[in-house]
Amino acid sequence: PALTPSKMEMCSTSAFKHGQVVWAKSNKTSPFWPSLVLDPNSDKIPKHIRETFVAHYSSRYIVRFLASEKFGFVQFNNIQNFGDDNPNHTQLRKQKVISNQEKIFEYGIQLGEKLLIEYKRKYSTLSLLMKLVGTRRG
Repeated sequence: PALTPSKMEMCSTSAFKHGQVVWAKSNKTSPFWPSLVLDPNSDKIPKHIRETFVAHYSSRYIVRFLASEKFGFVQFNNIQNFGDDNPNHTQLRKQKVISNQEKIFEYGIQLGEKLLIEYKRKYSTLSLLMKLVGTRRG
């Protein structure tokens, strides 16, 4: 099932955008993990996960934990920006994770850095286009 308009508005007007790279954690005890904020209506998300999200977690973000096959339903206060604009970024990169997940965590950081470059490139181009269109109208 698709999100209702009110639930879609809540997702689209929030601080984190679909496709944005973030640090996210699913609960108090888990570490922050490089993640990607997903559009809950995307066909790239397995149907059973979309249905669970719509039925129980629509006030949260749905994220894909990078370098893993896992998805999470994450509260706003368990998400932070990924990248140098976050003063906690260096500390988050150095946090302790379970020893058998260290290589996966490091790979997740590498993926996050690559995706962040693409995200910034996409939105800086979009921003530039919007400015040009606005300039021509005015």
